[in-house]
Amino acid sequence: MTDIKQENKIRNLAYRLYLKKGKKLGNSLEDWLRAEKRILNQENFFEFIRYPWCFFNKPFIVAILSIWFLTAWYGNYNMINTLNKIGFQLPYAYEFKYRGATNEQGNRRREVLEQVPIEINVNEERGFHFSINNKNVKSLKDVTLTLIFPNGTEVKDWKEQGWVEYQPNEQYSYHFDPNIHNGMAQNANPLKLKFSEKRDYIINYYISGEDIQRKDRKFLIRTK
Repeated sequence: MTDIKQENKIRNLAYRLYLKKGKKLGNSLEDWLRAEKRILNQENFFEFIRYPWCFFNKPFIVAILSIWFLTAWYGNYNMINTLNKIGFQLPYAYEFKYRGATNEQGNRRREVLEQVPIEINVNEERGFHFSINNKNVKSLKDVTLTLIFPNGTEVKDWKEQGWVEYQPNEQYSYHFDPNIHNGMAQNANPLKLKFSEKRDYIINYYISGEDIQRKDRKFLIRTK
């Protein structure tokens, strides 16, 4: 139903349509319906701009927006949640006496923490194993670990161990194959590293893969 104000607008527009067509008779109902549709659409648009919350009481619109929001939220949450449940570990942490690890079953590996350095001797060549631990309820697919080393790092035997070199002594990637199942950890092949100065080396890394949103991380290697 239309009120008096709307009706006047419709009548005026219908008359303008009548004039625009050259005052041809016999189409007054058509002119009225076209004018009514145009006026109501305009008023609905301006009402939405001024009072958008009024449209959220319409069940169909609420259902469509709810489905869109939940789809977008779940996709984004799933990627973030997946990343938060991926562990980056040192499987033979006891070799570095890292975080109290010992050579006993169940006590050999440790999660690598950004604020706790891995200590080695300067100019000592050491083999580093790195591990990805899947703490999610589903398998991780197409997982790749990329390490980015600072100046003063010497990387050896990367080709024989399945690593891919992007920049010599700087950036290397390892692809885990096949999938890493939930609750499981998978070790990368060892990467031999040597550091030429006594200082803290910041190693940047990121983990990528299907449904894994990239997030840059880092850990420390301290030479003594």
